[in-house]
Formats: sequence, C-alpha cells, structure tokens
Amino acid sequence: MPPEPLKDIQISPHFTWYELTRTNHADLQDANRIVPGPMTISANALAWGILEPIRRHFGQPLVVHSAYRCQKLNERVGGSVTSQHMAFKAADFHMIGVSNSDVWEWVAKSGLPFGQLIHEPSWIHVSLGWPLYEKHKSGRVMTFDGSNYDLIDHIPPG
Repeated sequence: MPPEPLKDIQISPHFTWYELTRTNHADLQDANRIVPGPMTISANALAWGILEPIRRHFGQPLVVHSAYRCQKLNERVGGSVTSQHMAFKAADFHMIGVSNSDVWEWVAKSGLPFGQLIHEPSWIHVSLGWPLYEKHKSGRVMTFDGSNYDLIDHIPPG
C-alpha cells in the first residue's frame, strides 16, 4: 500500500503543512504531500528559522509559491537536480504589501541563517543555510533576471 499524504497541520504560527507542500500541478498534489520523515526537521527549520522572522518583521502576509517539491514536481517545473526544494530546505515567496526588493534587502542584512537569497523576477527564493546546508555555500545573496544569476554578496555564516 503506498504512503498516504500527511494531513494538514500548523507548522508554525503562520504556516501550515499544506501551504508549504502545495502545488498548482493538481495531478502531483498528493504525491507532493508525501514527504520523508527526516525532512520534517527541515520543514520546521524553514518555517521557524526563515519564514516566520520575515513575516514577523514586516507584519504582512507572506505568500509561499513553492517550498517542498517531490522529484516528479521538481522535474515538471524544470528545477535543478540539486534543488534544495526537494530536501524541504527552500521556499519561493512574495509578501502582500511589501516590494520584493525591500524584503530581499532586509533578509540580506538580517542575520537570518540563509543559504541562498535570490531576488527573482516575480518572487524571492530563500534556502536554509549553515548548519543545515554546506557552510561554504551559505550566505549567498543573488539576483536572477530570468536568464542569469548575479552574485551580489557572500555573507559567510558566523
């Protein structure tokens, strides 16, 4: 018998399991809610350590476009084969009433433990950093124009 998708639970004050595992690809929705048990640690770290502080600082709703992606979903959306989304260590989001530029700049200076912080054309990508991701790859602040990534800063973890 195949595993069942997890029921919706509140992961943190503002984020639920379904919110962090949702997809617009309806045929993959149930599969995307079957997450290996150890990844729940990453889900909690992402919600509590990254998303909640951003939400709290700005006091506005934070809309998650994509957090966890099962392998089939990641392939469908053209994600990297090493995407941190597949390990529940990344989220793409925007905030209601706050420009992506303002959020991106604040997160870059905030001291939050991010791995990658990317200002993309329609959202912000943020991933978990050290100690849940490689130390030498943590603290990377970038932009992406739809074709090219540009490394703006590298803030090594303390």
